[in-house]
Amino acid sequence: MAKLINVSASTEERMTSGERRVASRLESFLNDDCFVWYDIPVGRRNRHPDFVIIDPENGLVFLEVKDWTISTLREANQEQVTLETDGLLKSEINPLVQVRRYACDTVNALPADPCLRQNDGQYKGRLNLAWAYGVVFTRITRQQLKTLAGNDENAVEKIFPSAQTICQDEMTQSILPEVFRQKLPGCLPRGSEPG
Repeated sequence: MAKLINVSASTEERMTSGERRVASRLESFLNDDCFVWYDIPVGRRNRHPDFVIIDPENGLVFLEVKDWTISTLREANQEQVTLETDGLLKSEINPLVQVRRYACDTVNALPADPCLRQNDGQYKGRLNLAWAYGVVFTRITRQQLKTLAGNDENAVEKIFPSAQTICQDEMTQSILPEVFRQKLPGCLPRGSEPG
């Protein structure tokens, strides 16, 4: 069971129902040596990802939680989403872009500590541990998400890659903890991040 560091009665009150469910799954499904923080300021800009996980096997994992439904999510592209609530359309930043910014701010700041800085090789001067980011849709199933672009799975995969997206049906209480844990390293970025 993971350790939730800063979750108390007062923080639980300001959590959405989806964030509470994700906190419960993280606590139950992650290994005992994992630490989970909710809504803490990170990086030089003090941004607030919903969850930051320190996992000795996978490094740092940043998660943004969205309680949207498929009927609320009207349009999406790689940069922004359009939501409809109470008959009004509202544009927001794509949550993957949002959480990537949180992660990059942190990853760019941490190497200031010599203990966290790679000393040689291709990544000299960068963070010396793996890091990942992803989005959790607490009220959208994987199948519903695939219908977002008119059943064009390739289009949806470009907007919300399955490796970086956890859906409602992938975090139920009946999911095996091992299956859930395997989703987190799938969020690991590829290439020469951060940027």
